[in-house]
Formats: sequence, C-alpha cells, structure tokens
Amino acid sequence: MGYYLNAFIGRSRDISCICQSYNKAMPVSLGQDISLIPLTKDLFDQINELGVTESIGDFEYLTGSIELNILRVIKEKSLAYVEVTYFGGEGGQTGIIWKDGKRTVELAYGQEVINIILRVFGVIAEHPQDEFDTLGFGRYRNTQDWTKSGDHSPTKG
Repeated sequence: MGYYLNAFIGRSRDISCICQSYNKAMPVSLGQDISLIPLTKDLFDQINELGVTESIGDFEYLTGSIELNILRVIKEKSLAYVEVTYFGGEGGQTGIIWKDGKRTVELAYGQEVINIILRVFGVIAEHPQDEFDTLGFGRYRNTQDWTKSGDHSPTKG
C-alpha cells in the first residue's frame, strides 16, 4: 500500500489567504493551529493558471508559476509545501518553507521532512508519537482522500 501527499501546510490563520484567493483550496484542520491544503489536480490547475511551467528542483508538482502565485498571495506569512511518495516501504519526502515573500528553507529528499516542517511551525509531538503521527498525517494515504475529510475550516485549531 502506498502513501502519496502533495500539500501546503501552515498555521490555520495564515493558510486562509490561499482559500480566499483560490476557490479550489480545501483546508483541513489538523490541530495545534495547523492546517493543510491538498494540492489536488483542480487546485494545481487553478494556481498554475493551466500553464506549462517547469518544476522546481526535485519537486514533481511545484512549478515556478505556482511558487510565484503562492508568494503573491501569502506575502509575509509562513507557508510550507510538501511532496511525499512511499510505495512498498520505499520512498521519501521533500519540502519547502516560504516566509516574507521568499524561500527560507528547502528540505532535500529524505524521511523526516514533514516532522521538520511541523517543528518549525511549533507543533509539539505527543510521546511516543512524532509530529507526523500527532497531527494524524497517516489517516489518509492519498492527496485526494484529504478532500473527503469533511473538516474544511481554516480557522479551527
């Protein structure tokens, strides 16, 4: 069984600006004032403006156009983007954090990317779990499944 996630992650109050700018954005509250917005095909097309632009670095779905449009929307706020792919016990995560209109952290492909990002946003793991499990990132195994969670409130925390 695989695990696939392409999503924006941030503080619930900060992520709301994406929802205001893009009607295909569906935030999911995770707790500890953190929400994620799955990068579905529809949201990808909306932010990317149906254009064809090159992917950034090791990312498959983060394009130059998406980055520019997201930076325009979030302004000085902090926001992260992650891509996670696992299948048959193999795979990894990659991520990026933006703040103050620029890239502040670029995380190379590895195993702890989401946990590192969550720590940057102040998430505290509940022993014996890590940050990933504390916020329930394992509850869905596919990006699209997050849109069916029913909790699309960017202000819950």
